[in-house]
Amino acid sequence: MKKLGFLFFLALFCTSSAAFAECAAVGQCEGVTIDRLYLQNNIIYIGTSGNEQLLKPFCDPGGGNYIKLLDTHPLRDQIYALLLTSHKDRSPISIKMNIPSTGCGVEYVVSDAN
Repeated sequence: MKKLGFLFFLALFCTSSAAFAECAAVGQCEGVTIDRLYLQNNIIYIGTSGNEQLLKPFCDPGGGNYIKLLDTHPLRDQIYALLLTSHKDRSPISIKMNIPSTGCGVEYVVSDAN
């Protein structure tokens, strides 16, 4: 019986970890997937599977609910490559924003193996 309980707990833990993929008011979207990328006026806009409105009050994603990767970021090309790979593979990624910031500008991204 203990073994069955442990297996149930393990299965619940493994399947529920994806449910915690979300954006939070600490200025970070953790374990989200990239749903949309678009470029306008040298800014890369990032839409995730999380709710970017939850990033408030530390940063405001604006009406479009997008995180921004600015052209002034020193690692823009490397971050964009990582975002594109995550988008293509639908693999989870974590995005940390500069806080406080207007428009939720990316500070860094983290991609972990599944």
